[in-house]
Amino acid sequence: TPVSDAQLEELAKLKNLKSLTLDQTQITDAGLAKLQECESLKKLSIKNLPNLSSEAIAKLKEALPELEVVR
Repeated sequence: TPVSDAQLEELAKLKNLKSLTLDQTQITDAGLAKLQECESLKKLSIKNLPNLSSEAIAKLKEALPELEVVR
């Protein structure tokens, strides 16, 4: 099942989430912003996501400085 922005809101509630793969999904900048609540997230894979802007990725990395983003 493809992950949507609404599902990211639920995933962000998982306070011990350390790694997440969102390759080839339809998430948008708004969905990605919801992950800022995931303070334990250390690795995020976002390959082949045409709906994400560089600005949204930069904001997430600013909110989660220890996050490694794989594109």
